[in-house]
Amino acid sequence: MSSRKWERMIYRNQKKVNDFRKRAGKSRVGSSENYDIYKGRSILLPILFIGIGIFYGILYYPIQSSEALYWITFIAYILLGVWFWALRKPYLKVGKSEVATRRWGRENVVSAKDIEFIQVQNKNIVIKLRKNDKLWVFSKLVNLFNVDEMAVRLKDFALKNQVKFIDSSK
Repeated sequence: MSSRKWERMIYRNQKKVNDFRKRAGKSRVGSSENYDIYKGRSILLPILFIGIGIFYGILYYPIQSSEALYWITFIAYILLGVWFWALRKPYLKVGKSEVATRRWGRENVVSAKDIEFIQVQNKNIVIKLRKNDKLWVFSKLVNLFNVDEMAVRLKDFALKNQVKFIDSSK
């Protein structure tokens, strides 16, 4: 057992760290929140990188096939496309009172009070945030998300946290 003074010190330090992590858009330290994670698969960006790599490879092969920089560039585009296809999968994490996703290279965590509404369409889920009128769109067509499974979990999330839920999939 640790003393009360030690526990208060840990609580204060944890509060400072959590405030800093909140501003940075990261999850809290010491929280026991369990998330349901729904992963998709990025299609457009890998196709773009692999297409640029193949286009570059075909276009400049007769001119620069013996130079090392040609091969490094060609292989880098192909590997970048494979990396975005296999490793950088888009996701939606749904917790008890917050949702999170990766936007522009970092994870954005939004609490339920900052969500204006959640709309489920045929093959899309739209989450509208209160600040800056931002929209998070999760699509079955673009990112291969399992929209039906996500809709059930988000409906439960909306009911528990008094968030407006619009189901226009019918």
